[in-house]
Amino acid sequence: MSASTKKKLRKEQNFAQLTEKQLTEQKEAKKLKITTIIFSVVILAVLVVGIVSMSINAYNNSGFVARNTTALVIGEHKLSAAELNYFYMDGINSFYKEWYEYYGDYASTYLMFMAGLDVSTPLDQQMYDENTTFADYFTDAAVNSAVSAYTAYDLAKAAGTDLHALDEESIDLSMSQIALAALQYGYTNTEDYLKALYGNGASEESFRTYLEVIAVSNHHMEDVFNGFTYELADLEAYDAEHHDEFTAYSYRAFTVYPSTFLLCTAKEGEENHVHSDAENAQALNDAKAAAEAILAAAPTDTESFNEAIKALDAYAESTSTCSVVDDLLYTEITNEKMASWLKEEGRKAGDMTIITNETTSTDDSGKETTKVGSYTIMLMIGSNENNMELVNVRHILKSYEGGTTDSYGTTTYTDAEKQAAVAAIKLLEENYKGAGATEELFATLAKDNSTDTGSASNGGLYENVYPGQMVDEFNDWCFDAARKPGDTGIVETTYGAHLIYFVGTTGTTFRNYMIENTLRNEDYNNFVTEMNENADYQVKNTSKLNRDLIIGSMG
Repeated sequence: MSASTKKKLRKEQNFAQLTEKQLTEQKEAKKLKITTIIFSVVILAVLVVGIVSMSINAYNNSGFVARNTTALVIGEHKLSAAELNYFYMDGINSFYKEWYEYYGDYASTYLMFMAGLDVSTPLDQQMYDENTTFADYFTDAAVNSAVSAYTAYDLAKAAGTDLHALDEESIDLSMSQIALAALQYGYTNTEDYLKALYGNGASEESFRTYLEVIAVSNHHMEDVFNGFTYELADLEAYDAEHHDEFTAYSYRAFTVYPSTFLLCTAKEGEENHVHSDAENAQALNDAKAAAEAILAAAPTDTESFNEAIKALDAYAESTSTCSVVDDLLYTEITNEKMASWLKEEGRKAGDMTIITNETTSTDDSGKETTKVGSYTIMLMIGSNENNMELVNVRHILKSYEGGTTDSYGTTTYTDAEKQAAVAAIKLLEENYKGAGATEELFATLAKDNSTDTGSASNGGLYENVYPGQMVDEFNDWCFDAARKPGDTGIVETTYGAHLIYFVGTTGTTFRNYMIENTLRNEDYNNFVTEMNENADYQVKNTSKLNRDLIIGSMG
């Protein structure tokens, strides 16, 4: 694989998902530079240039060009540059939002380091790969999104699917919020604000159409996703071929690096010192000996594993301990040697091994060289077939109130603030038990009292809860082996105090739930691939998109 291909692959992985976002500002349309070679009548030339410049800018700012340039044809739909700009801008903003949410104020730095994208430079002036600018990359993404949306929209219409009443309410609300934002940001009307967000061709009518197409196409794709059905025999057949993928493993691991044992014999202050082959070889031997010493101590659990590490001089003063990994699916274990060892037939709790971590490089002549980088000691704790049944529960949350928020955004609550939430939950529990203690009553109390906005309107109901889905305290209560329908209990988590009602198990194991979701996703992805491959579309003129956009100027 060439360096350029690897670079492109890294970028594809980093750019895997795009979601919707709206901008707060966008730079004005790039002004055209008017030049002239007329110099004999200077005053007249200046007047002419001024008039032409104002005319062209007014023409561009009107959005006439963007609205009347066909950028993409999908079936019978002709999308103007202005209409494709909605997909283009929302894609870029969603992409940047994901980076910002993960890296915060360092997003720009990581984008440059990991993707080679400079947010202070126009997209059409920097390369995604040897032949493609970043503007090209995002244009392709916008085209793909639009093709998928309109193709699904047409399929929905053919199947009789249309806007739901809630969709219309949601779109009305979105348009109202945009109008309010326009006033807050000093725009004279909603359309001017939309132009700032999406370009001069934007309008209230076309933007509303964009939202409607997205809503209808989403409904159709949801119907497709949920429409696949599977029998138990289907799940068992898939499980037989992919058994390891749905089994989780618990283990402890600690990696010994040669650098820990590398002694520098260079003179103090000497620059650019390169360790000798002898020094590196000795450090590697010492690392291997340390790994073997930990193995020889025969630890049986996390505590004894840590003690074996601390017994070595190299780690006596270190805060490092062995990593703790619980119920990690086989497919989530990135080290192939470790995964293979864990799944070997006959593997049991207490087994240990040393994994030699190697890297292979190839020189210009094609000669491969393998180099040992470190040693990982592993202790098998156990495996889990994930045959626990999913559960349905209701809960009422009383969030902690008050608190002190630090510069990192972390809020800390006092014991008194936490006790207030617990007291409120206990009072609800007393009222619940005193009024008949039925599930219907619990649901009513949840609607009226829960601060969990994700479930309150549904009576606090969470269905098909699987192990590890909820925070530890909530999870442990739900999956207690003694739990039975009708049980209630109070637990405290980082979110607040919870009163939980156990509805019961679902009859579906977590393993079968994962297998069915895997099958469903595979079938859905195949459907989407086939739908897009068979889509009838033609890319026309995309030059009027905001290709010279500077991400850093978006606000």
